Amino acid sequence: MEPSSWLARFSPRRSSTADSSPEGLRRRASGALRGRADLHKVLQIAPSGYRRYAAPQRNPALRCARAQRDDTLIPHIEHVWQAILQVYGADKVWRQINREGIAVARCTVERLMRRLGLRGATRGKVVRTTLSDNKAPCPLDRVNRQFEAERPNQLWVSDVTYVSTEHFHTYCTGTRA
Repeated sequence: MEPSSWLARFSPRRSSTADSSPEGLRRRASGALRGRADLHKVLQIAPSGYRRYAAPQRNPALRCARAQRDDTLIPHIEHVWQAILQVYGADKVWRQINREGIAVARCTVERLMRRLGLRGATRGKVVRTTLSDNKAPCPLDRVNRQFEAERPNQLWVSDVTYVSTEHFHTYCTGTRA
């Protein structure tokens, strides 16, 4: 191949990004991406970085040992969690998996359960209902702690109470005239 034909083949005029046809101008004006080369420019990543990311997606055998081990552990964790009616937390799931003969670290089970969105049952958790501000002024005591009225509609007393049930939390109010 002679040098002039080589230069003609790779000159800027002949490149696909310098297309001056009406369709090429329209494509460039609309910002349409044409292949991975344009995608790398827009995302500002190196082609080697993209290839390093895409290779394990195409071939799972190229993934790191931790990711491959995670893929084998996830079904075991889900099975144990489902078999115990979704009650076990990470610690008990870890103990059960080790009882079944699968050696795994507790932090690995915690990490995978967190990634899968699996949580154990939470019992007796106290919900803090009042976040008092000690710097705010207290409301005035207009009845001076005397809750007796001489006539109807003279004094109203109310209270707000937090009630925790099995499935949800609610507030109850009581008012007395």
